[in-house]
This record gives sequence, C-alpha cells and structure tokens, in this order.
Amino acid sequence: MKEKYVKSKLLLILLIVILHIAAFGLLIYSLKWALIVFALYGITVVLLLILFIKERLKEKKEEDQYDDRDY
Repeated sequence: MKEKYVKSKLLLILLIVILHIAAFGLLIYSLKWALIVFALYGITVVLLLILFIKERLKEKKEEDQYDDRDY
C-alpha cells in the first residue's frame, strides 16, 4: 500500500534543509532576514511533525482493526 503523504513529507524535508542552510547564511548579512527564515523553518518543522503524528495515528487505528492476537 502506497503512503498518502510521501510527496508532502519529502517536500517539507527538502524545504526544512533549504531554510536551515539559508538562515545560517543570512546570519552573516542580515539578522532581520535570518530571524524571518528561522521562523519559517520552525513552522515547516511543526508542519512535518503534525504530518508524522497524523500518519502514525492512522496506522495505529488500522492496527487496532486488524488485531490477530487471539489466533
């Protein structure tokens, strides 16, 4: 079964890496822009965590439906 959020997770991970590198690069030039990029980085990390939690809860619900411990 193919996962539903694979492309979204990969896109968020790529965005997190780019924002993290850009934020440290911007620290040299402008603290204001670096803080803005760090804020965006934080938001994308939270979105990725929410996506992982949502997917795990769905897997947990599916595991409960297919319980075969009584066999």
